[in-house]
Amino acid sequence: MRRTPALPLARRLSRRLLPILLGLPVGALAQPAPSPAEAAPASGAALAAVAPTVVAPTSPTRPMQATPFRVGKWPEGVVATAGAVWVAQSGVRTVGRVDPKTGKVTASVKIGRLPVALAAAPDGAVMVQVNTDKQVKRIDPKTRRVKRLARLPDDPSGMGVAGDFAYVLLWQGGRSAGSSVLQIDLRTGKTRRSDNTGKNAGEISVAGDTVWVLRWAGVVERLDAATLQPRGRVDLGQRASKIAALDDGAFVGAGQDVLRLSGATVTHRQPLGGAVEALGAWHDGIIAVTDAGVVWLLDPATLAVRAQLTPPAPFRPRAMARDGQTLWMTQHGWQGDDAHGTLWRVSLERSRPVTVP
Repeated sequence: MRRTPALPLARRLSRRLLPILLGLPVGALAQPAPSPAEAAPASGAALAAVAPTVVAPTSPTRPMQATPFRVGKWPEGVVATAGAVWVAQSGVRTVGRVDPKTGKVTASVKIGRLPVALAAAPDGAVMVQVNTDKQVKRIDPKTRRVKRLARLPDDPSGMGVAGDFAYVLLWQGGRSAGSSVLQIDLRTGKTRRSDNTGKNAGEISVAGDTVWVLRWAGVVERLDAATLQPRGRVDLGQRASKIAALDDGAFVGAGQDVLRLSGATVTHRQPLGGAVEALGAWHDGIIAVTDAGVVWLLDPATLAVRAQLTPPAPFRPRAMARDGQTLWMTQHGWQGDDAHGTLWRVSLERSRPVTVP
């Protein structure tokens, strides 16, 4: 079979990083238009019932309390651990350790070609999805030693960690025509692979006993986290790009809306006025960030707007992580310098309803 010529690195990044987990931009302009088959409900899928749009009594808007810090080139995934923030500096093949007080990069750990998604293990270790090398690696946060946890049989498109397992969304043969989920035991490195979870799968989120896989056409696949057996499929009826799960359901970024999904039903919908580029779910609050860098704080039960934080200037976020009342976001470029990236530290202190139990 004739192979397609390799694309330049910048174009490969834009094509392959768009669907990555923990907040990479996935906009409609960057995605292929769905075919009629994709737009129609998938076979065996339940068409989600859509509730009326949530209209909050008030939408408190205030300027974002944000501080930018310079980090390495092409920052992607970000995760906060005890006393440190870690950033995947994909353009320089490292993961940077950032002091959360000063914002300075105190160490850069060599990790491999194209580190993208990051996640924290229960013991505080940093799990790294290394795309080009097709590996998942583990960084000891104290010694900064790197250990390869697993080789990936196909190209990764997202990663999540729950309990003692990491879950990696794979594109079969490096193409979006087929996908599957690889479960990796964090203690032993042993793996288990699911059956095909469908084409154009771009996002994965894990919570409780369920793995949620989002396909760009707006189809959500649910798998049992222990066995990777299918639990059901939901057709949202519209394109979607982000998903974040809690034990009792999931939240989906679909165009300019955030949807609350319980089982096979969309119980609430909240329009944001901008494409959802990053989405995170916590039991005390949902955080969505639009393509202009506007941060929306939403109620997890109703999606009512608690606060809207406007940035000092529009920017497109790559990923986000939360550490208590601090939100961290990555952005390509640093004040016009493409050789570096930006890590934003955003205070949530004045957002009274969003509190940590």
